[in-house]
Amino acid sequence: MKKALQSVLIVFFATVLNGCQKDSVNDGELTYNFKTSNLSASLSSTASASGTPVAPLSNGSITWKSGTVNIQQIYFGAKKDNTPFAVEFEKLSNIDILKVSTVSGSVAIPTGTYSDIKLRLRLKESATNKPLVLLGTYTEISGTKIPIEIQFNETYELTLTPPALTIKGDKYDVNVNLDLSKLAKNLTLSDFGQTTRSGADNMILVNSSKNVALFEKLKANFLLIADAQITKK
Repeated sequence: MKKALQSVLIVFFATVLNGCQKDSVNDGELTYNFKTSNLSASLSSTASASGTPVAPLSNGSITWKSGTVNIQQIYFGAKKDNTPFAVEFEKLSNIDILKVSTVSGSVAIPTGTYSDIKLRLRLKESATNKPLVLLGTYTEISGTKIPIEIQFNETYELTLTPPALTIKGDKYDVNVNLDLSKLAKNLTLSDFGQTTRSGADNMILVNSSKNVALFEKLKANFLLIADAQITKK
């Protein structure tokens, strides 16, 4: 995926920084939280009307019920007092992204002012897990419910850019938010209605080799779903 839902990596990012020693008694503490919102979104005959949060399983909607990401690399980069500062960590881990308000742990970070912050997550396939998998239900206008599985089976990088931060020995929350309704942005009912299906339940499988047109649209929208905010406790 272009610059890449998630999007979601924060568990191991915390592990990496936990290994750093405090430079001073005035070091700050960052607690990382992961939250997924708006699991159901509208699908309309016109692209501009799709992607609005709706009640689960509404007619003409997509509802996500489970999802995982496979994170290979976590990168934190910034300018600390105008000097480049970065931490990298590489280890494959599969994370449930639909757990609400998951707290991933607390880490120390040296006192200073951090600008141009970048949290970059690399999602990669392992022997047992895809980079990103979403399971859900496509509900047609008629009310017919059809299972759908999205497999992002390519390597992606997702970059988040929270605002500048000044650490002065205080405690902060780093909130990583995934708004899944944005996956339906600029899509239409026909994008789902024209898919190839299989099995007795007419399941829709979407990946880089099956239902490719829908896969490409969903992949582009994956860049839109995540943001990060850092707030003082």
